[in-house]
Amino acid sequence: MSPKQVTGPSSPSRSTQKARGQDTTPQKQRTLMQALNSMHISSPSEQLHTPTSAALPKPCLSTQFTYGERDDSGHARVFDAQTGTELMRHHDLWFYDGSIVCRAEDVLFRVHMSLLARQSVCFGDMLAIPQPEQELDEKSGFDLSQEKAGSKAFKGRIPIIVLHDAAEDVENLLKALIDGPVFGNNGREDFRVVSGILRLATKYLFESLRATALSHLSIAWPKTLKGWEAREDRAQSYELDHPHQPRLYPHPFLVINLAREIEAPELLPAALYDISRFSYTQIFDPGDEDIFGIYPSPYPTLSPSDMQRFTIGKEAIHHMVTSLIQAMGNSLPNRQPSLHSSYSGNRRSHAGICVSATSCKKDFSELMDLATQHYLFDRERGSCDPLTVVLRLEMPKPSPPIATHDSSILAWPRYLAICGIIFPTALSALNASWSFPSFSPRQIIDSHDLFPFLVAPWAGPQSTLGLLSRIIQVALIWRAPSLGLGELLHGYWFWIQVAVCRTVVGFLLTRSVGWAFPALFSHYAMYEASSGYGPVLVVYLFTLDGAEITRLSGLRTDRTQPHSLVLGLSFLLCWLDTEPWTYGLAMVALVVLYLSASFVSRIRSRRQDRFATTTSPHRAFPLKAAFILIFLIALTNAVSSWFSPTKHALMPISPLPPARLLDIIILSFPRPDVKAGSKLITLTLESYAPLLSPNVSLAAFTHAEQHPAFDTVRDAFGNSQDITFYRDVDTHPDARSGQYLHLAEAFRWQLGRGAEQAEWVMIGEDDFPLCGKDNGAGQNALKTVMQMLEDGREGTGAIPARRGAFIGTGGSGLIFHRSLLPIMAHILRTHAELISKLPPNMPSRPADVVMQDCLLGRDPLCPPKRPGGLVITSRLVMDHIGGMYSTNANKASNSDKWRCGWRHAFHGMEEVEVLVVDGLW
Repeated sequence: MSPKQVTGPSSPSRSTQKARGQDTTPQKQRTLMQALNSMHISSPSEQLHTPTSAALPKPCLSTQFTYGERDDSGHARVFDAQTGTELMRHHDLWFYDGSIVCRAEDVLFRVHMSLLARQSVCFGDMLAIPQPEQELDEKSGFDLSQEKAGSKAFKGRIPIIVLHDAAEDVENLLKALIDGPVFGNNGREDFRVVSGILRLATKYLFESLRATALSHLSIAWPKTLKGWEAREDRAQSYELDHPHQPRLYPHPFLVINLAREIEAPELLPAALYDISRFSYTQIFDPGDEDIFGIYPSPYPTLSPSDMQRFTIGKEAIHHMVTSLIQAMGNSLPNRQPSLHSSYSGNRRSHAGICVSATSCKKDFSELMDLATQHYLFDRERGSCDPLTVVLRLEMPKPSPPIATHDSSILAWPRYLAICGIIFPTALSALNASWSFPSFSPRQIIDSHDLFPFLVAPWAGPQSTLGLLSRIIQVALIWRAPSLGLGELLHGYWFWIQVAVCRTVVGFLLTRSVGWAFPALFSHYAMYEASSGYGPVLVVYLFTLDGAEITRLSGLRTDRTQPHSLVLGLSFLLCWLDTEPWTYGLAMVALVVLYLSASFVSRIRSRRQDRFATTTSPHRAFPLKAAFILIFLIALTNAVSSWFSPTKHALMPISPLPPARLLDIIILSFPRPDVKAGSKLITLTLESYAPLLSPNVSLAAFTHAEQHPAFDTVRDAFGNSQDITFYRDVDTHPDARSGQYLHLAEAFRWQLGRGAEQAEWVMIGEDDFPLCGKDNGAGQNALKTVMQMLEDGREGTGAIPARRGAFIGTGGSGLIFHRSLLPIMAHILRTHAELISKLPPNMPSRPADVVMQDCLLGRDPLCPPKRPGGLVITSRLVMDHIGGMYSTNANKASNSDKWRCGWRHAFHGMEEVEVLVVDGLW
């Protein structure tokens, strides 16, 4: 490297690169259509280049610097020795150990020469020049002593190189070399960065970086129809999200000029086609509403040769649109133009099927007239875009904007849908039993009832807010831009899919994981009632484009974002119907279907010609809005369950004083480990002690002659608390000792208490305390259950409609009305007899199942089931703490079964009423 000033490297041509053995010949361009051929895109050697920044006369930039006083950072100020202009060190690209200083305009960069030489042939050749032995003199090179005092800068001087390029372009190039290229969305700002990198990468032969930047730019300016459609989808999505801003992509003139400058003709077809879609007024006299945005003066323009090709090609495109419509008119109704056939590829067929040759010809004629008026006479949007014309002509005639303009033949599906809302709502208002039942997954999982599954869309509203939701649904259907029989059938089929998804999710979050993973258990995933069109209507709204949404809402597009309106309406309907699981899963199903269809489309496109396939649906699906709605539904559902206030219930008053309301009997049986047994009994009794009052009593009962743990606890409690300890010492030689006899004797003892007998009796085992020792959750749940039992009583002395409750599992947590005690004592005593009196065909059942069947009304010896059902809690509110200390020596121990918060075994059954206790855990 010369010890004197180092001049900037000249820009070798692409032919020079080829001579060096580098394969830089651009790929042969394939035209998208016949119009592009008329533009005569020639090889780079035939082009007339527009003067660029690299070719314009440059001011003389000196490599001789003078130095002034030090600034606040400790660096000496640097000035151009010839002009006196102050030069600024770049704040980020100034490395203290850099081996060369690059000057671009008035900005200095200190970098490593080896980094530039490694990736650039130009800089590599410069580094390969033999270096003289003498040091740089005082008038050349950068003086390192002027660096920050105390820094790690080296002594002496380093070379200076002048780059006759924009400082911003040099900055972007160096950042890409040092940090790696990080590009954006191919928007206007991103293009400014990428174009600068491409200019310098081409000029200084950074081949790898040039290829990377060119590949990124080709995403927005592709050479295949598949890439073009993906580009247009991104542009449509951007327009939906930014309705008041210029378009996403930069002015095509800038791309054309860049392609000429860097000799990248593969960018020209897309750029020339893009600009040809706009009118001359939009291009050359845009006025205040410039769709390309505001650019600094001078406004982008083309070289004379490119301007000639552009105008010739634009004229050819206009003739192509005319020829396309004329060819459509000359074709038979069942035939399509060849260009249409090649472009449509795998697009789905539409439901517009001709019922006769006459009607088909009439529809085809109307479509041709509509296309002629729209594209040739009115010159509406798309009139200069053959691809848009082809796409729109493959679609059936658009439906009128509002239902009031429909003919009676076409409007009847709309009226049918509206009647499907109004009639069930009216019937439900007159008499709720006249309406179809709403759907919940438990009807299929437990009751195997498919009727609600099939008719739930026509079920009446369940609340006043649900009625308001129905009114909004009627208004939306009335103004829907296109609603025919096909949409109704597809909507019903989608409802079936949503209901199936709800059933699967309900099973997973209750029956599947609700046993051992309380955090995943969800009562409403199983019990949430669904009715009406709401979820299906929301999915329909998300399939509309911006113009259809605007027409439906009646609002101006410049004042609202269409899909923001859909998002708000969807969330409002979900909130009014109180169906977060149904709406949420409907949106999840829609997103999954869309992504699956896009994936399948991409897979198919790889197997076919790239000019006959599509990579994505024509309409830009608002995926972002769909995800936002799913997030909002999930968030509000979680927040409402987490932060819903816990209602602290009070124990009801006894209906027949002075008799008590509730007697709690804790059954105890000896365990091999006396110490553990004593602790279990103590913990269980202590969990019920706060409930004791003149209205509630607690007793510990055992039928074992020898029970040391029972005696220990009895002696420990003594008379300090109002707890009764009773040992039944009766002998029964005609019966088997065990749980049957133990329970039968407990019921017999309760019956023998006479006037002290309470209205309700709760049976529990000595290792099942109430949950929530700290927060009283189990006690609160028991009080609420007792309120529900008493609410079913028609009069003071009448037997309540609800005969019992179940808040635990097995034989614990069963609550019986006193009228059932004689029956239970008799049934259990009969099962315990050595010589059974039971019918021979009656299957043997455990004692706890006998009690459960009696409460459910399934036992033939018990009273039949009465209206009202059995009350249960959605989760267990009793904790099984004795799993490791079984009373049966032959039974395997397990400490993590049937714990607090587990799903109740009867959850989902038709015969039960559920008290939701999700907020307690």
